[in-house]
Amino acid sequence: MCDIDSLRILMKKIPFDIIREHIAPYTYLKQPACLLRDIESYVDIRERLLDLYSSMYPNINKYHDWLSNDICRFFNENIPINHGYTNNNLRKWRRLFVFHDKSDHVIIDYLSRYSSREFRVYLGILTPFEREEFIEFCITI
Repeated sequence: MCDIDSLRILMKKIPFDIIREHIAPYTYLKQPACLLRDIESYVDIRERLLDLYSSMYPNINKYHDWLSNDICRFFNENIPINHGYTNNNLRKWRRLFVFHDKSDHVIIDYLSRYSSREFRVYLGILTPFEREEFIEFCITI
């Protein structure tokens, strides 16, 4: 078994072009197409939402507040949070690894205590299809 210093000495003896052509390509992997589409969807929808809400509410603080409020409503199927969290809302939060195996009570406790109502987090949880649905929800309200 080699220690890290021995490995460094060995690596310095390998010509750079061998490292570049034959070793480095194995140090990274191309991201799956579905992940890349999800990232593109997130960026596109976020920009569209910011444009839409900034035109509706010219005051910068106000449009972020309205956008955060509307995405919370969308998550909870347009039911006020003070009437409770819907099962669909909790299912969406379970997409986050930290909540995937947590009880409803733990998620609700977190949301009521620590949720910053930051729309970017909510938007990231949604699937590309749900993001498009959210845009439609925003236009119709």
